[in-house]
Order: sequence, then C-alpha cells, then structure tokens
Amino acid sequence: MTTPRRATPSDRCSSAWFANVLAVLAAALLVVSSAAAADCPSCFDYNPCTVDSCDPAMGTCRHDPLNCDDGNPCTIDSCRIQDAFSGSCVHAPLPAGSSCDDGNGCSLNDACDTAGQCHGTALQVGASCDDRNACTIDDVCGDTGQCAGRTLDPGTVCDDGNPCSEGDTCMTSPAGAIACQGSPKNCADGDLCTQDVCDPATGQCSHPPVNCDDGNACTIDACDPATGTCTRTSATGACSDGNPCTINDSCSGGNCLPGGPRDCGNRGCLRGVCLPGDFGGCVYDPDRSLCPPAGECYSYVCLSSGSCSFVPNEGTICHEGNLCVVGMCGGGRCNIQINLCDDQNPCTDDACADPSTGACTHFPKNCDDGNACTTDSCDPSLGCVHTPTSPDTDGDGLPDLCDNCPAVPNANQLDTDHDGFGDACDVCPTVPNPAQNADACPEAVTDIVISRGSAFSKSSGYVTWNSTFEKSVSGFDIVELNHDGTYTRLNPALIPCSECITGNGASYFGIIPKHKSGRDLFVQMFRANGDLIGTFGPAVKP
Repeated sequence: MTTPRRATPSDRCSSAWFANVLAVLAAALLVVSSAAAADCPSCFDYNPCTVDSCDPAMGTCRHDPLNCDDGNPCTIDSCRIQDAFSGSCVHAPLPAGSSCDDGNGCSLNDACDTAGQCHGTALQVGASCDDRNACTIDDVCGDTGQCAGRTLDPGTVCDDGNPCSEGDTCMTSPAGAIACQGSPKNCADGDLCTQDVCDPATGQCSHPPVNCDDGNACTIDACDPATGTCTRTSATGACSDGNPCTINDSCSGGNCLPGGPRDCGNRGCLRGVCLPGDFGGCVYDPDRSLCPPAGECYSYVCLSSGSCSFVPNEGTICHEGNLCVVGMCGGGRCNIQINLCDDQNPCTDDACADPSTGACTHFPKNCDDGNACTTDSCDPSLGCVHTPTSPDTDGDGLPDLCDNCPAVPNANQLDTDHDGFGDACDVCPTVPNPAQNADACPEAVTDIVISRGSAFSKSSGYVTWNSTFEKSVSGFDIVELNHDGTYTRLNPALIPCSECITGNGASYFGIIPKHKSGRDLFVQMFRANGDLIGTFGPAVKP
C-alpha cells in the first residue's frame, strides 16, 4: 500500500493545493450558511450559462455569469446553451495566423496555429531579447530558449510599466526572484459605493459605482453609502423565472416564483407540449391517437399540418368483425368473399353461432314449401326439390288436387273473377260464380261512351263499350231511340262478338253518324239464335 506523502511548502504554493483549500473553505461556509440558504426556493433559472446561488444574508437567489476564460489567447471563449439543463464553455479557435503573444521574449511573430495554440519563431541563442523584467539588463536568449538577463541590485529604481503604480524599485520576492514592484496609485475618492480603479493604459483614476446587481429581477439592489455593502430589497410584481413552461410568474420574498403551468393545447392532431429552457416553449408533435380510431381496413396518420390523413390498408385479410367470414380490404372497406360456415351442402342451413370465435352450426334444411300439391325433398346436388303430386289429368304440369281447371290445360291458372275456377273452364269467367251456374252469369254491356268526332270523317262519331260475358252471344247493334219508343239501327250490319268461344268479356268500337248528344244512343246484345238479350245505355260523353 502506498503511504500518502506529507504536503511540502512548495505543494502549498501550487494551484491544485490552493484550489483544494478553497473547496474545503467553501464547504465549511456552506455548512455555516445552510440555515439561511435553506429559506431560499430553487434558484435554478433554466440558464446553464449562469452560476445560480443563494445569498445567505437575505435568502435570495443570485445568477452570476459563468466564467469560461481558458487563458488561451488563441481562443474565443463563450458559453453555449444546449437546453435548459445543459450547457458548456466553448473555446473557438481564432483563425490560423491570427496575431497573439506566447509570453516568451525569445520568439518573434507570434501567431495562432491550426490547433488554436500560440507559437512564434525562436531567436538564436545569445540573441538580444526582453524578459519583461525591469530589474534585469543585458537580456539574451539562453540554451533553453528562454529570455533572461543580469539582475540589478535590490533598491534600484525601475519602471514596472504600469502607469497605476508609483515608487517602483527592484525587490526580492520570498522565492528569491527579483522584480520591479511599486505601490498602487491612490485613487480613493472617499465614497464607499464607488470602485476606485486606475486605467492601466493611461494611469487615470476612475470611480464607477459598485455593481450590486445580483441578476435577480425580484430584488432592488443598492449600495449602502455608510458601509459600502450591497443591500437587497424585495420587489413585487410580475417576473420571469426563466422557464417558458410557467405563466403568471411573480415576485415573492425577493425571488421569482413560478406560476401555473403553460397549457399548449393541441392543433388538430398535433399534441402540444412545453419544453423548458431558452430555446423551449410550446412545440407540437404529430400524435396519431388524436385522429379518429383506425378500422380493420384503414388507419389515419397525422400530418405536419395537424390534419388526419385517411390511409386504406389495401390487400389485407379482413373479417368485418365476424370471424365466420373472410374478405380482402379494398378502398378502405372489407369486401367479404368467403362464408366460412358454408359447408357446400345445399341440404343444410349454415349459420354463424359465434362471430367472435368463428364457430358455425349446420342444420338440415327445411324444404317444406307449404304447398300440398308438391312432395318436398332435398337433393344433395340440387337442394330442395318440389315434385308435383299425381294425377295430372290435363297434363299441364299441375296435379289435379291443385289445378283450378283439372280437365282443361291451363298452366297459367288464370282466374279473372277469383271464384276458384280457372277461366279455361269457368262458365262465366268474368263474374264470380262458385256454383258454376250458367244461368247466374249476367250477359250485359257496360261503359258505353260516345265521341262527336272520328278520325275517319268529320261528320261521324264513334261509340265504345265492354261486354261482361259472351257465353251465348252472337253480336251487337248500335241503336238510336225514336220519339215513339222504337229503335233505329245505326250500324250497317250486326257487329260480331269476339269472345263467344271463350265466354269472356271484350271491348268494342263502332262508327256512327255524328250526334249532338248520346242520350238517345244504346247498344243491343243478341243471342246466337237471334233473340235480343238486352238494350243497354244510354251512351255518355267522355
């Protein structure tokens, strides 16, 4: 184990030893002042280029600039802020070739190199030089490249080159070196609140006021003329704690206390957050969660403009919330293509029992068509089959049990009067007659209408009418009623019937001489044997 070496007098004069002593003294001072400093709030000002501390006398914060001087004449020293919590001293090198002073009298034309160091051209050994000591003469460059001269006797009058000193004489230091020393020029003005300084360039005295500014906007700083000490008075009102993420900061007890948090809000789908520091504040970043929810076949992305953009998921498998089916996404929609519950058996009814799991059920298909005229069954290749029951007397494809006219082929099953008997075998197909009594079927003419003009002649007119039933009808006459009660036929020959064979009704059209009114016009219906069935009318105008 190595035994620690006892500090020597030379060690005590070293800068490292002196720094350690200062650190110990500072720690001791911190312990002494901890009671007062404990009353301070956080002195952090979100500026890493200031040294934040608490004034133990008042419990107020100080914010002194950070000293970044590296003692190198070939660098420009500054503090660079990276964010609210980190910063660093930056030592930017001067351009190569910039003039500098390396402090060595045995070099000429000192200039900065590309590495930011100051170098000069070395003089030859024995060359005259200036060691910048007024108490030496005959200065020459030695073998080591350093400038040195012959020392003058102590007490010799000299000039240290400082206009702000007087009575300069050569004196020997405790270390044995001789140097020119003088007494500082007396610039005192008797005012404790001014700094008594001498301009080293001119030797003139000046008295700038004592700088009591602690960098704290919440203290009113002043100098006490009786003692020369700085006094701090608490200020009131608004202030800034250096954090852009707080608002309504205010002074209290000589310190700037933060107010409430800054609400940056959102800009569309851009979520606002506040970042502290000199370069902080509200920033807005895309946040997809602020867009509408995504679907199975689409999603949304947040654009830098704050708007949500619809993005279809093309060509992906989808189920539209039902695992019993499967499809393909297209155009932002799920296009179902396959029913996974279809067992390809036409004799089963397939159903989805649980859409969340895709479980299916398969039941035998019910092929009952509710028609007593068919025998119902299921064919594994065709599905439900409905076979007509036998017999089918008229061979029209309908079994007798379900045929409304079993003796006459009538596949269309037309039943105009809806009396249950097909027109093909109904004794009066236009008049309901469930008993099929031919005598109960009225043969009549209806809807007799007369028109004054005819497309055939300006001096003629025409009559239209309908027949209800033509079972034993031969034809029709259009007649005019005379004043004596007789009738005159206006058509040249009997107008033949058109549905005499079927027994249905029909519509008719006949041309007559032009009449002023139809009140004297009638239509007569005749049987096949020539008997008059009836006279119907009078005709009406449309």
